Amino acid sequence: MEVVETFPFRDLRRLWFDTCEVDIATCLEKPYSDPSVYLYRCETCELEFYPNSLCSTASLYQALGNFPYYYLADRWEFDMAAEDVKGCRDVLEIGCGTGAFLERVMREDPGRSTVGLELNPDAAHVACKKGLRVEAGSVEEFALGHAEAFDVVCAFQVLEHLPDPDRFLMAAFRCLRPKGLCLLAVPNREGFTRYAVNDFGNMPPHHLTRWSGRVMRNIAGRYRAIVHRILEEPVAAYHWEWYRDTTTVRAMSAALGLRWSRVDIGTRYRVMLGLCRRLQRFIPDWMWRYTRYPGHSLYVAFRKTSA
Repeated sequence: MEVVETFPFRDLRRLWFDTCEVDIATCLEKPYSDPSVYLYRCETCELEFYPNSLCSTASLYQALGNFPYYYLADRWEFDMAAEDVKGCRDVLEIGCGTGAFLERVMREDPGRSTVGLELNPDAAHVACKKGLRVEAGSVEEFALGHAEAFDVVCAFQVLEHLPDPDRFLMAAFRCLRPKGLCLLAVPNREGFTRYAVNDFGNMPPHHLTRWSGRVMRNIAGRYRAIVHRILEEPVAAYHWEWYRDTTTVRAMSAALGLRWSRVDIGTRYRVMLGLCRRLQRFIPDWMWRYTRYPGHSLYVAFRKTSA
């Protein structure tokens, strides 16, 4: 493996606290003693990942769950997955949150059988109040008693949180019948956010891995699967401001020969961001194009082979 980049842990901790008043040092499974944070890349599959020692406890997700945007009821990947589950009877969603997707699946076809797995007790409680069947165990435990029990297994915005995504995927595919579909959505490291500075939500301890379409194609064979389709999300309207900030800062920094770390809490970057936001006021809305880079998420549908 190779080191892609490093930044100080103290800066990451400060960024989290300044942005959402969360002290990540209190949300880790064990104390983090290294002064630096390292982002690595696997030389075989090209997955990028942070150290497992930055894995968070449930307290982080309980804190983030207080923000209304955290569990969105309507996601782009839900529309993509709704097309793929047509005609499928048994659906398992891992990390179902408050049950928005399963609720939609049942609404579109009440005859379906659905199960959700969710480790956040607050989110699971909300899902259960909707009448959904939700269990609290991990997929690794669940798979022991549910081998080849489902036509569809889905996990939306889950993989990037896990310290061991390989173990997770092995269990998820174990739950699938031959020719069943595994539907995944992850942040797209090839989207516009690859240029974002201080994107705390896409860093540890919240996200531990960084995925791309190339990585997904590289790993398919390991799970005896083929790629059914891969789609990149267009830039969502609620990300337009973020897109404008990111692309404007990138263009201005390139013109001035400036470079920023993924985590940069210094005054120079704040000044640059402020200047770019002022500049944006002189650019008419119709001049903005949101198609140069993909949006936030990547959607992947794997089909399990019969072998």
